[in-house]
Formats: sequence, structure tokens, C-alpha cells
Amino acid sequence: MNTTKNLNEVALVDFDWDDLSRFSVNKGISTLDGEKIYCHGEYAQSLYDMMTGSLSSVDSSKDLRDGASCRCNITAVFTDRALAQTNSGQTVYIDLDKERRDAEKLGILWQDIVPGSVVEVITRNSAGTYYGSIVDCFIESTRIEFYEQIQKETIAYEAKVESVNRGGYIVDVQGIKCFLPGSLAAANKITDFESYVGKVIYVMIDGYVPKKDIFVVSYKKYLHNIMDQKIQELDLTKKYKGYVTGKSNFGLFVEWEDVYTGLLHKTEFDNNIVEGFSSGDEIEFYIKEVKDDNRLTLTFGEPVEKTLKLYEFKKEIEGGTCEPLEATVKHKRKNGALIELNEFGILALIPGDKLGDEHKNLRSGDSIWVNLYEVDPIMGKIFAEPEDE
Repeated sequence: MNTTKNLNEVALVDFDWDDLSRFSVNKGISTLDGEKIYCHGEYAQSLYDMMTGSLSSVDSSKDLRDGASCRCNITAVFTDRALAQTNSGQTVYIDLDKERRDAEKLGILWQDIVPGSVVEVITRNSAGTYYGSIVDCFIESTRIEFYEQIQKETIAYEAKVESVNRGGYIVDVQGIKCFLPGSLAAANKITDFESYVGKVIYVMIDGYVPKKDIFVVSYKKYLHNIMDQKIQELDLTKKYKGYVTGKSNFGLFVEWEDVYTGLLHKTEFDNNIVEGFSSGDEIEFYIKEVKDDNRLTLTFGEPVEKTLKLYEFKKEIEGGTCEPLEATVKHKRKNGALIELNEFGILALIPGDKLGDEHKNLRSGDSIWVNLYEVDPIMGKIFAEPEDE
């Protein structure tokens, strides 16, 4: 197995979706039914064969192909086996004991089949007799889905970490062995690789390495896709407990809930010197600020008055008890007017679409009464509209 760096380099080269050559048809690829292939990688033919050959329907053919997919009807079910028949009349045997064992081993939910059921199987020819596997077909279908997810990035999968491999881990994702690079396995740098073995985490498909016939998965890609939602679940008035993951010239890095990572800036420490902490140490803190790029700044100090007031505003808006407030215009902008709530010294924005013709002559220093209609305490943003006169 290559190192993490080499695996990622191969994956990035093989799946260069920005390569303009993908917009031209690769006429050197042999396809079914005149399909067009836009991939020009050296692995394109083998990848196409893997994606379509194993799952192409053979119902219309009298002779089943070994290793092909076939849809058939269950005609008889016994304790340890079942008989099925293709549309062309071919008989396929299904070893139910083996299917149940394989499904349990892979963590696949097995549903008992009954006469009349229609199933999709991968067929294997043994001395002229065709055996069918529902589990194998499920795995091949999942592989096809994995190929699609390299580009789509719409599905997260549960992955069980099975073993440490050079530069990362071998993980099981729906019965398929995948490689999880150590650099993509956690929000921060992993200090104890062995501690991850046995864990179940969410991952997304990051690439495929043809030479190794293995998919590369990423926990960090999963985090990137859900982080906007997870950020909104934070509470800037709550004290959190996390673990130190490292130090830098800027301060101390902390991780919590296996999702978030933030920085305790050196100014939080006496004389701007970070002392007394090592990786793995437990630490308590508050969230001081969430920046637009979802970077989190942490603090030992309790929430400031402004933060508490934002949460109070939010509660009042949701409860319908927020009263009109007097404000002063600070700046008139193309996207609206920046105002200061006089009583609290807190800035808010009146979006441009909330300003009518009667407000087009607003100037800095003008007084205006407003109603708050939306507050985002996490990002520190308040939105207001002029009070109806």
C-alpha cells in the first residue's frame, strides 16, 4: 500500500474533473448501445467495463454470463436454498445460508425472500450450474454509487475502521474495503492512530485508485459538507469541554464533539505564553467568535454582554415579544443601511429591500425606529426593518 500522500496524488490525477478533455468523447472506448465516454484516463476502458459489465442485464439472453447481473423471479424457497428463474427460462440457485452469513458479516440488513419475489443477483458458473448472489449484486451496485459520489458529493456513509494501514486506515463501507488517509480521518492531526481502530465514523467518497482497485474516503470532506449546519448548532453562551490537539505560534488548538476545532489565542494566556497543556489534555472554554469561513475562536472568559443580548433578541423575536427600538443610521450602503441600536450600542443591518421610497434620503446620523426580525447569534448578525408609521 502506498503512503497517504501517494494515494491522494494518484486520486487527484485520475479524477481531474477540471480537465477540459472530459468535454470531448473518447472514441477509443468500446461501449454498449453507443454510449459516450468523456474520460480520457488510461484506466477509462477498465473502469467502464467494471461499472457496466458486471451489472448489465442479460435477461434477454439464453446464456448467462459468469459474473454478470441478472434479474430473476423466485420460484421455490427452502431452508438453506432458493430457486429462481430468468425471463429466458434459465434456472439460478441461491445459497441462502451463505447469503445470510455474508449479509451479517457485512452489516447488511437481510430480508427473507419468498416465492414470487423479484431479485437481482450476480451469477457464477460452476460446472455448468449457475449460482446467484444477492449480496454480491448489492456490493457491485454500491461500487457504482461510489464512482458517482466522487463527483456528486451528496451522500455520507458509515465507515467502520478495521485496521491501521501505512499512512491511514482500512475501513469497511457497506461491505467494501476502502482506504481512509490519516490526514483525512479527523478534524485535526491524529496523535494515536491505534485509538481509531473499531470506531464508526461518517465519510464521503474522495477518489478511486485503479492500480489498487480501492476507493479513497474522507471524514474531512464529510465535515466540510455539514459544517454550515453544525455551526448553527453551537451556543455561544454555553461552556464546552474538549481536548487539546496541538500548539502553534498563535495559541492552542482544541477539538470537541468529534466535529469542531477552534483556536484559543495566545492572548488568552498570561504574558501571551501558552504553558501547562499537552496534546490530549481536557480543557473547558467558551466560543468567542465564529468567522465567515467557519473558523472558531475560543476563550476562557464568559460570554460578553453583547452575545447574551443577541440570544435574548432571538428569543424575543421567536416569541413575538420584541419591541420597536430606536436606532441611529451609521452608514447608507447599496445593500441597505447599517444602524446602531441606541440603547445597546449594537450594530444591525436594514437590507435594501426593506427600505421604501420614504427612506431613500436617509443619511448618517439620522434617527429611525426599527423592528428586529432576524438574529444570528452565531455569526453576530442582526437584521431589522423600519417600523411602520
